[in-house]
Amino acid sequence: MNATSSTPQPETSDLYVGRITQMSFEAVIGATYGFAMITAMARLMLQFKAHRRFFLDDWLLVFATVCLTTSTVIGYVKVKTLYWSQELNYNEFRIIELISQHVDLAAHMNAFQRLYYTYPTVLWLSIFAIKFAYLAFLRRLVDRIKPLIGHWRIVVCITSVSFPVCIISVYVNCDKWGLDAVNCIKPIYFHRALALSILDAFLDIGTDLLIISLPIRLLWSVRIQLRQKIILGIFLSLNVFMGIMACARVSGVNFHGRFDEVWLFIWQHVEACVAVTMAQRSGDETVVLKLITAISAQKSTTTE
Repeated sequence: MNATSSTPQPETSDLYVGRITQMSFEAVIGATYGFAMITAMARLMLQFKAHRRFFLDDWLLVFATVCLTTSTVIGYVKVKTLYWSQELNYNEFRIIELISQHVDLAAHMNAFQRLYYTYPTVLWLSIFAIKFAYLAFLRRLVDRIKPLIGHWRIVVCITSVSFPVCIISVYVNCDKWGLDAVNCIKPIYFHRALALSILDAFLDIGTDLLIISLPIRLLWSVRIQLRQKIILGIFLSLNVFMGIMACARVSGVNFHGRFDEVWLFIWQHVEACVAVTMAQRSGDETVVLKLITAISAQKSTTTE
């Protein structure tokens, strides 16, 4: 076989020293995706059965599931490209070896760059679609309470600014192609990638906390029964789970002084799946709407 047509496969080499095997990567993204799709489809079916229509938050959930499906397909199709690149990242001598074997290294680096740009971008689309779905749903709740409308608008503005920043950060880390992309494993790019990952996590967790602040303010200012507090507390926990995934994602990208893309991608994928899964709340929606109506009436009575 001609050496130029060969594709180096990291799974047969001991040079890759990351923490997550290819089999584990595929198993995790497949299992979390499957569970997320089951819960999302159940939510949408129940919502349509109850209202015979979809609201904005439901359409955003549909968009999130489409993006999550796309990212899962990309993850499975391009997993060898991801692990092959990680092998080069952990052992630079492998680059010299491949060049000496006349392997088309430029083509492989271009394939990885396309993966590095598209995979996290689609995942960010899914994650922020769920954030905006929460905000769309909360809008229908706080619409009955005037003081919270301004609070809601501030959270929407900050989330809207954070969204493109997270997308752009994917592209500014390393904008080189072909053989020049090999330079992206140098220390200067490692520190840049690490800083951008921390920025992304900060914005991700920050927007989650801001979204959580809306029902927190509601709980703080109104006297309600314990059962009602538990219902709203469930809403608080949803974004907390997403924040936990974001913390896990950024905490492990620095592995022995190398940037671990596999760790970054798998945790971002899990976060997107958790976000879609946690969006399943149609069974409690009517109860919460009644709760907010009662709270609004209570505030009106107090004002009078």
